[in-house]
Amino acid sequence: MLTIADATAELWRYRLEIPMGAADSVDLVVTTLTAQDGLTGTGIAHVIMGRDDLPLQAARAILERHVTGRPLAHPIALWRRISNAFSRGVPGYVGRGPYSLALASIDVAAWDLYAKSLGVPIGVAMGGTPRRVPVYESEGFYRDQDPEEAAEVAHRHVLRGARGVK
Repeated sequence: MLTIADATAELWRYRLEIPMGAADSVDLVVTTLTAQDGLTGTGIAHVIMGRDDLPLQAARAILERHVTGRPLAHPIALWRRISNAFSRGVPGYVGRGPYSLALASIDVAAWDLYAKSLGVPIGVAMGGTPRRVPVYESEGFYRDQDPEEAAEVAHRHVLRGARGVK
């Protein structure tokens, strides 16, 4: 069974070069779980137009109280432990929104770590089966782009295997 030796949460704040509507920034809560054997799992939750560090505070409080130094039998068991504590109104949690974002980041990190410990992709650890999935590409396009340049970008994406572009 895995035991979480260390758990960290960070807040990464990105200003968007081109605002998306009213959104001019994106905050990421990045959680890293490290097992005793050194294996790590990483989870990310994003906040459009983040303005404070409440999700980070929530993640750190949850990690300290419910994750660090404890066994990780299965990510669902961890999620239930954290969720049950929150539903009982544990002091120190800073609200449902920040809590939900913190829990999302921790949950993905737990699944990542669990899947790595099994030697399988996260989707398989969650009960899925490996299969090919068609992908599309959206990188390299921008507002007021010359149509010929956009067509060239789209063509390069298709040559690399993308099934579509947007």
